[in-house]
Amino acid sequence: MKLNRGITAHRNHFRWVNLIYFVTTIALAVILIFPKIAEAKPLAAANASVSLGIPSSVMIGEDFSLTVGFENTGTDPGYGPFIDLIFPYTGQDGDDGIEYYSSSYLSSALEDDIQFFPDDGGGSGCVSHPWLRDVTGSYVDVCGYAGDQFVSIKLPFGSYVPGQPRLDINVNAHLSNLADLTPNLLIYARGGYMFGDTPEDDWCCGDTPYAVPNGTDSTTWPDTPVTPQVMTFGKAYAGPGNTNDETSTGPNFPRQYTLTVDIANGQTLNNILVQDQLPDNVQFIGIDAGSTTIGCIATTTPSIADPGGTLEVDCGTKSGTVVVVYDFYIPELYDLPNPPDDDADFDDPVIDPDSGDDVTSSNIAWVDASWTPFDGRDPLTPISSNAACPTCTPLHDLEDKSIAIQKSVAVFSGGVGPGNDPAPGAVL
Repeated sequence: MKLNRGITAHRNHFRWVNLIYFVTTIALAVILIFPKIAEAKPLAAANASVSLGIPSSVMIGEDFSLTVGFENTGTDPGYGPFIDLIFPYTGQDGDDGIEYYSSSYLSSALEDDIQFFPDDGGGSGCVSHPWLRDVTGSYVDVCGYAGDQFVSIKLPFGSYVPGQPRLDINVNAHLSNLADLTPNLLIYARGGYMFGDTPEDDWCCGDTPYAVPNGTDSTTWPDTPVTPQVMTFGKAYAGPGNTNDETSTGPNFPRQYTLTVDIANGQTLNNILVQDQLPDNVQFIGIDAGSTTIGCIATTTPSIADPGGTLEVDCGTKSGTVVVVYDFYIPELYDLPNPPDDDADFDDPVIDPDSGDDVTSSNIAWVDASWTPFDGRDPLTPISSNAACPTCTPLHDLEDKSIAIQKSVAVFSGGVGPGNDPAPGAVL
C-alpha cells in the first residue's frame, strides 16, 4: 500500500511538472512569435498642430504662395509626420477655385499625393489616404466636396518631438482667372503621424497611426479663408521719414504722393475713378503729368491757393498698373475747424508756434471701378478698394514737424559682413 501511494504521488508530481512545462513553453512561444501583442502600448501623447499663413488677398488668375507650419504640441514624439490640405478647386461655380501646384522645404521639393474627391451622387465623395491606416491595415477615408483637391504631404523628418521648432513649408498654388470675388475660398488643413507613437509600422498592434483632427469629413477640419481680389490700391509717400513718414512745413518742402491701382493679370477694369480727400492742412500743388499713367484725367482738383479739397482722376478703362502722382506741401497756415474757430479765414497756424508740437495730416484715398469677369456666368461687378470711403479710415498719416531730422549710417571704410552689416573694425 505504501509503495502504491508513492508511485501514485510520483506520477501526479510528474504530471504537474509536464503541465507547467507545457504552459511555460506556450507562453514563451507567444512572446517570441507575437511580440507586438505582448507589448503594452502607450496612449497617444504626441499632437500635430498645423497653421496656415495665407496672404490677406490673392489676385484672380495669379499664382500665390502660402506657408504651412507644423508643430508637435504634445508631450511625446510622433513618428512619420505629414500634413493634409484640402484646396477648393471647384470654387463657386465648379471650376473656378484654387489649385495646388507644389510644396517645398528649404527649396527642396517634398513628396506629395494629390487626389480629387469623386461625386457619390450627393455632391461629395471619399478617397483613400495615401499612408494613414486603421487597426485593420486599411487606408482610412478622407471625404470632401466633389471635385475639390486633397493633398497629403510627407514632411522631411522621421519624427517630431515636443519643443522642436515649428517646421514651415512653402506651398505654391494658383487662383483661377474665373474666380468670384465672393465668397471667400476655404483651405482646410490638419497634421498627423503615419506611424503613430513608435517608429515601427505597427498599426496592427495597438499603435494606430492618427491625424489631428482624426475625422474623415474634411469640412470639419480647421480652415483658413482666401479672399480673391481683382485689384489692390495703395498710397505711397515720397519724402523723408524715420519710424514714421514726416516733413517740415512750408512751400520750400514740396512732397509727392503716388496712388497705385494694381489690376490682376489679364483682367480689365472700366470706369476707374481714383479719389483722394486732402485734409485741411495739406496744400495741393498739382498733378505730375510725367509720372501719371497716360489717359488719366483730373476731373476735380483741390484749390492751389487754399489747403484741403478733393482730387478725382478718371482713368477710364485700363489693365495692368495705373498710377496717379501729385505734388503737395504742408502750409504754415490753415483754417482751424469750427469749433473752436468760428471764422473761415486761413489764419491759424498748422503747428502751434509756442509748443512746436508735431501735427498729423491724415489722408483718405480710394478707387472705384467696374469689372466684367472672364467667367460668363458672373455679372458686371462694381468694385471699390474701400466701400466705406469717404468715411473710411485714412490710408496714410504724415507727421508735420517744425523741424524734421533724419539719422542714417553708412560704412565709410572697412567693408561689410554677413547680412550687409558692418564688418568688425569698419569705420562708419
